[in-house]
Amino acid sequence: MAKYTVQTEISHKGLHKYKVLKASSKYELRQKATAQLALWDEQWRKQQLIEKSKQEKLVIQRNHEENKKEAEYLTEVAEEIQYGIDNMLKNTLGIPLVSWNDLKNTEHFH
Repeated sequence: MAKYTVQTEISHKGLHKYKVLKASSKYELRQKATAQLALWDEQWRKQQLIEKSKQEKLVIQRNHEENKKEAEYLTEVAEEIQYGIDNMLKNTLGIPLVSWNDLKNTEHFH
């Protein structure tokens, strides 16, 4: 059984992890610390990628919802305009024709 003569404390702030490492030599302790920190860094990198992906998906979803609302609004406006155009001829057919002669002033000037 190996007797531990050196030890150190390591931590990773992002992951909120802490560990006490022990070894029989400074070299072995440095190797253990380097390996553990590399493992934690990789875990942190993956966690950050997952979080970034989630945030990007939320932004895309919000943009999609906003675009959908705007498209619905613009469709409604276009339908109202089209309705007005469609009914323009119908609304003007009932108006009697203008007689330009009736609009003329035929009184004599003094």
